[in-house]
Amino acid sequence: VNSVIIRSINILNTVRIFSETAVYYHSRAILSGLGVYWSLILSQVTGIVRVAVYGLIPRHLQSKSLWIVAPLELLKGLNTGLVVSAATRLVNQMAPAGCHGTAHGLLSGTYTGLGMAVGGVLTGLLVLLLPIPDDFVGEKPGDIDVARLQAMFRVSAVLLVVSLAIFTVSFVVTGRIRFSRQSK
Repeated sequence: VNSVIIRSINILNTVRIFSETAVYYHSRAILSGLGVYWSLILSQVTGIVRVAVYGLIPRHLQSKSLWIVAPLELLKGLNTGLVVSAATRLVNQMAPAGCHGTAHGLLSGTYTGLGMAVGGVLTGLLVLLLPIPDDFVGEKPGDIDVARLQAMFRVSAVLLVVSLAIFTVSFVVTGRIRFSRQSK
């Protein structure tokens, strides 16, 4: 494995971990200011921006992509940190007395297990079935792999937009989200 790739991965992991840690540290203040539902919406929006940009990095900028991707990893920290913090607070509010451990287990299993498994399979199938535009495929042997990876990010961005719309509509319809700071 190329040492440049390993260094790049280490830099990106450091940026992501730093941003997640900062969000976790300040999560109480963030959730108090935005509320649970707006924090979840903000986290999804940052996730959409991140994967959409990954999917749209032009071929001529891919050799410089570390400098594009590093700031995007700050969004990953915001996305993950807000989702976990807001969902944890939401589970604490919704779980009946004595069932908090079970509720947190269901959250963890759904978020990190079921959600990632189903999302990975669906996205992978869509990437294999959808045509790759010619302007994303270069002439080098590995270019088709890069094009498929970018297609995966574009499909993920679309699925995130759909899930955000469903989330928002469901909470507006059920009256759980109010368009004020009261939904904390």
